[in-house]
Amino acid sequence: MARYTAINFAVHCETQPGESVFVVGDHTGLGDWDQAEGLQLKTDEKTYPTWSLATPWLVKLPDGLKQSVEVEYRVAVVDKDGKARIEEIEANRRLVMTNGAAGMTTTVAVKHGESEKEHLRIPKFQSSRSTNNSRKFDTKDTPAESEKGLSRPGSSGSLASGMKSVMSGSSVASMMKTVSSGTGLDFRLQAALAEGKDISFWHDIPLFP
Repeated sequence: MARYTAINFAVHCETQPGESVFVVGDHTGLGDWDQAEGLQLKTDEKTYPTWSLATPWLVKLPDGLKQSVEVEYRVAVVDKDGKARIEEIEANRRLVMTNGAAGMTTTVAVKHGESEKEHLRIPKFQSSRSTNNSRKFDTKDTPAESEKGLSRPGSSGSLASGMKSVMSGSSVASMMKTVSSGTGLDFRLQAALAEGKDISFWHDIPLFP
């Protein structure tokens, strides 16, 4: 069964009337550097100068567990006469998508003309819970249906239910318990779910809500 990840772009780009914004790159979905075949972004009075896709771009992932899809791209501004100006930055932008990205929708934030500090890896870490600004979708759905089925990674199960109070703004202290070694000379805190099950500060608590 084919596995996909969904990519949206949020490009901050100031333009003149009649100009349009495209994402072009070395992938067939990005037109193989042909702006006429690239991904055209949209904006309106409420979202300008942020340009984004009407529907996420679906990228097919490889079958091998250790393989990845690497895509180089840049932003192009096309004037009303069809002449393109590809942004002048130090190096091409790059997305590295592994099989861990299967079923995720990720928004890639870009500022036109500003070079990247590092390439974006999706997911950023091996655990899908650790990937920022990514959401899960059902790979069997169509793109239109996928938007309705979006949910946060780890949105079900005891961990999510235990963290619900923290995400809604209640005191983090209610998720902590004091651990005693028996000597009385040290003091430690342990994160725990409401039912008392210990969880890891490092692995089980999201960095961002």
